Amino acid sequence: MPIFANADEGRISAVEEATWGVTPENPALTRARVTSFGLAGTLAKAVSAELNANAAVADLFPTSGGAEGDINLELTFGPLEHKLWEHALRGVFDAYGILKAGVLAKSMTWEQDYLVDTTHFFKYFPGCRINSFAVNLDAAADAAVNATLSLMGKGETPAASAVTGGTYAAANTSQPMFMPEVRALTVTGDGISGAMCFSNFSFTINNNCRVQQGKCTDTTVYPDLSSKGIGYGRREITIELAAYFIGLTLTTIFQENTSFSLSYIISNGTQGYKITFPRVKLLENAAPLEGNSSDVMENISAQALYSATDLTDMIVERIDDLTASAAVKAIQKGATTVTPAGVLATYYKNGATQNSKPVYQNIAGTYALWFDGTNTIATSLAHVGNVSPTILFTIAGNTVTGDYAAGAGGAGEITVSAYNPAA
Repeated sequence: MPIFANADEGRISAVEEATWGVTPENPALTRARVTSFGLAGTLAKAVSAELNANAAVADLFPTSGGAEGDINLELTFGPLEHKLWEHALRGVFDAYGILKAGVLAKSMTWEQDYLVDTTHFFKYFPGCRINSFAVNLDAAADAAVNATLSLMGKGETPAASAVTGGTYAAANTSQPMFMPEVRALTVTGDGISGAMCFSNFSFTINNNCRVQQGKCTDTTVYPDLSSKGIGYGRREITIELAAYFIGLTLTTIFQENTSFSLSYIISNGTQGYKITFPRVKLLENAAPLEGNSSDVMENISAQALYSATDLTDMIVERIDDLTASAAVKAIQKGATTVTPAGVLATYYKNGATQNSKPVYQNIAGTYALWFDGTNTIATSLAHVGNVSPTILFTIAGNTVTGDYAAGAGGAGEITVSAYNPAA
């Protein structure tokens, strides 16, 4: 009798590509933690229309190929998982662990390893882009925070051996994230006050990818079936909320089409990701009475929108330690010390504005500062853009010298306070 492969013994790995559809030489793959892996090759075939006296189909032949499917997983915290966020949002985590949704083109090669007795069989899926990334945060699910990646790729390549020169980093060992450790839930906007309680606040990032087929002058392999590219469409981020009904605030927001911001931290208690939707509007709002012995819930669908202030529609902050400060983000004017020393620098006007105020950057291109009317705010330069700078002022010791008044509401001493994302 033959020996059959067991799903429990399968292994999934991935590596980021520098060029779409090209697995790196001697790839450094990372093992993935998944609950199911449904990525598969697609091979379209056409049936011959030839007239046949025997009334049978004469033949069929392949016409185009690719790869697509879903990967289901429990959200954990590790290097590969950081990459998945970057690929879903088409951006890169900056030096402070902050990722803003952008327009970068990113792809991965995925490897599926089957074990039959003691023999391994492989399938490779190069050129995979994340078409959608859905995260389910349902308090009633009684499970870890689950996510589904829907991928589209160049094609499928079966192999009797692992890729040449490949190495494998172990999967992360962090505890899966779960609903009781979701924290720092914040809803802010005009007309919003008091506490709100939700049983569901799931979201889906949809990149609206499409397969690009055609014939190219550099084609050397036939039959030429694989896709020539995976194109991105408009990013659409939708949010599903279920709120316990406590008044007409959300109904008013829906009726008046006003925007608000939503943020929370997905966590395993030690590490996590802070999710921020800086500008949100409601698509649907209903509060049905569904029967005896039931709560009245507001069932809400919302759309994340581009924020001209934050220059994005979604922000993910990587938090390595929930008990420690994650980044220097707030600089307050009027105190007597400057800590940590890492912000002591000469700052330059870079031509950008935030809240109608000039933005300044340090020459290393790490910090950006601007005055919001009360405080001098500091973030990563990537949040506001980099423009050719001109000298403005210098922070040294406990004092600020130079043309500080032009951008910060008056010369003086400042203090740098550490940013706690869970606060």
